[in-house]
Amino acid sequence: MRRKDRELTEEEARAVLRRAEYGVLSLVTEDGAPYAVPMSYAAVGDAIYFHGTTEGGAKMDCMAHNSRAVFTAVTDTQVLPDKFATIYWSAIAAGRMEEITEEGAKTAALEHLLVKYSADYMQAGRRYIAANLHRTAALCLHIETLTGKARKK
Repeated sequence: MRRKDRELTEEEARAVLRRAEYGVLSLVTEDGAPYAVPMSYAAVGDAIYFHGTTEGGAKMDCMAHNSRAVFTAVTDTQVLPDKFATIYWSAIAAGRMEEITEEGAKTAALEHLLVKYSADYMQAGRRYIAANLHRTAALCLHIETLTGKARKK
């Protein structure tokens, strides 16, 4: 990293992943073109969980061709117009994607998203997951590398 003064520790980068509301998942299409999509997610340990549809689509097509992926999250941004700068905290996780198909593991992955986004509605959320499990894909990015960068002030 060129700006060592902005480099985050691994724990700070993990905190960014826990704090950010969404991020961008980047994959590669079969013909080698980049594909990036904003995603809600839940970061737990060395995994980042996402959801999608079991009906296929661009994410699933990319994963079938090449499981490598990068996920970027940014939080706590503040534009400083008079300084021509922005305060931010960011994290970039790289690794391999996997579709989780075993029912118990799939439910657990989706519950991580439920905890992050709807913690006050766990009972209703679990019912929703159970009712839609057949048409919901649970995806996991297994983190192999994690870096973070921030302009803190």
